[in-house]
Amino acid sequence: TAEYDGHPSWSPDGKWLAYESYVDDNLEIFIRTIEDLSAPPIRLTADPSADHSPSWSPAGREIAFISDRNGSADVWLARLDRVDDRFICLTASGNTTESHPAWSPDGLRLAWSTDQYDGQEIVVQKVGAPEEPPWRAGSGSWPAWHPNGASILAEVLSPNESSLTAYRLD
Repeated sequence: TAEYDGHPSWSPDGKWLAYESYVDDNLEIFIRTIEDLSAPPIRLTADPSADHSPSWSPAGREIAFISDRNGSADVWLARLDRVDDRFICLTASGNTTESHPAWSPDGLRLAWSTDQYDGQEIVVQKVGAPEEPPWRAGSGSWPAWHPNGASILAEVLSPNESSLTAYRLD
């Protein structure tokens, strides 16, 4: 497209793509079918705040993303099976900036990066259990789940270098 497009995320069946696009002077999330490239993309978000960094759930019915519609960058969930109350905020932290949401392979947990006072941390939360607070896995950003869901790989930045580290979740 003529617009900026980025941060693609495949649907689990490989038939759809979610991505961020810069339209109307704002970042929004679109989804589009890959089977018919002549079909126009579907605009998932239309909010005056920036919506970006989509991550498709393993079950294919939810997309986690980052939005600053509450005043700070928080993790949001778009429930694709719903029309009313489709969007819910998972973090609403206010004083931190969340980024890079990543689903566990079983779709039961979501990890993301958060900027804390002493650097970036990986946070994990059980999806669908708002009574259970998120917990800290360790320092880093860009969480990547092991295929069995037992650990998370993360990038850790320090002066003049970046490293990879893994955190066991047991």
